Amino acid sequence: MISLIIFIVSLVLHEIGHCLAAYVFGVKINKFTLFFDPFFSLFKTRCKNGLQFSIGWLPFGAYVLFEDDEVKFPNQSITSKEPWKCIFIYLAGILINFIICYVCCFNYRNSWNIIKYLFWLPCM
Repeated sequence: MISLIIFIVSLVLHEIGHCLAAYVFGVKINKFTLFFDPFFSLFKTRCKNGLQFSIGWLPFGAYVLFEDDEVKFPNQSITSKEPWKCIFIYLAGILINFIICYVCCFNYRNSWNIIKYLFWLPCM
């Protein structure tokens, strides 16, 4: 159960990384989906800015759907941005995963040092 919760949290944070990068570069996001929804969604809502948030029933991943219509949204589509911005947006989720990994390892190491000094483990 704990591994499922960690998996869900890492999925959400990964996709939030893509969303934050898209927001910084002015790319419109059409859909944010947690889990896949091939036939139907368990939960679906639309925000004021047009973002559709949904939770699917197939727990194998998540995705963010960016705007790619240059005619309808000329300055907000991902295809109208420079290539380095697109690459950064696509790699932002991986960057968030590395940051989370670093923070978790750093906190684990610090918490172990605290335990070691609190209980003074002479075997260490």
